[in-house]
Amino acid sequence: MKKIIFISFILSCYFSVFANEYSLIRLTDKYGIIDKDLTVIIEPQYEIISANNNVFTCFSSNKKVDCYNSSAELIHSIKGPVKFASFTDCESIVNEKYLLNIETGEVKSFDYYTFVNNNGFLEFYGFKEGLALTVKNTYSDARYRYSVCDTNGFVILDNIEQSGYSFSGGFLPVVLADGKSGFVDTKGNLVIETSFYINPDELLAPRQTPAITYYFNEGVALVQKTKELWYLFTESGESKQLPDNVFLAAFKFSKNLVAVYKKESEIKKYGYMNKNLGIEIPCVFDYAENFVGNYAIVKYQGKDGLIDAKGNFYASEDLMVGVKRSIKVK
Repeated sequence: MKKIIFISFILSCYFSVFANEYSLIRLTDKYGIIDKDLTVIIEPQYEIISANNNVFTCFSSNKKVDCYNSSAELIHSIKGPVKFASFTDCESIVNEKYLLNIETGEVKSFDYYTFVNNNGFLEFYGFKEGLALTVKNTYSDARYRYSVCDTNGFVILDNIEQSGYSFSGGFLPVVLADGKSGFVDTKGNLVIETSFYINPDELLAPRQTPAITYYFNEGVALVQKTKELWYLFTESGESKQLPDNVFLAAFKFSKNLVAVYKKESEIKKYGYMNKNLGIEIPCVFDYAENFVGNYAIVKYQGKDGLIDAKGNFYASEDLMVGVKRSIKVK
């Protein structure tokens, strides 16, 4: 169960824009791929699609993983347990015994368990920006603590009480054993100090998986400092409180927008907020995801579809048959 939760969390965090500006399309809870001209490239058939580092990683309910390159060409399929890893800037998949570069198709030997055991780790969560978060429990108080290591297993930061899963935008959110908290850079320096709200249910002992979910992307991070208060942080450490009546539906900006919702008589209505904390696309949707490429997945007036940054809605059922008519959202 822990691996499934981890994969789902990673996918929610690392959507990025492709050179060909592909986006995701959703229909009856299945995901596919569409290009910038709204032509369906891969029909909706997957439970989850990760769009990261110019590759697609597509998960099916039968535990099969299909890997597509930036031209949406199938380059590899894997069946069985998988773990994410990213060496330097190239995302790969670790299937316990090998490392697959899903951009080039190159396969390298990589023994996950040997890497963990030889370096004294209980677990590691995959490399991002050349660094990985690892877990140890070799401390006298028998508590799990985290470390950050490079691809050779060399530890650059130790004695971390709580952490995010990986580096993003050059930063990793941490709570250190000395009580300080905030974002560390890739050299292990605490460069932005701030408190983090962590759900108490996420801290029940024994705790072996990260509990912090605040990350930098596009130069900003969305941080929950208390149970009630969220802030937008810049890379220089400046912060601004989010409006009280706006709630986050995603936790990273994409295409300079982030999915949010407002409550109307306890009914959630979704839209998109810009980095100035203003509503860019009105909260009129029944469901909304962050932008991937030029479009974001939404549900509007009961229909699955896509929205562009100008507020034009395209129904998925129309796009599946090549009809590209739009409705202007008000």
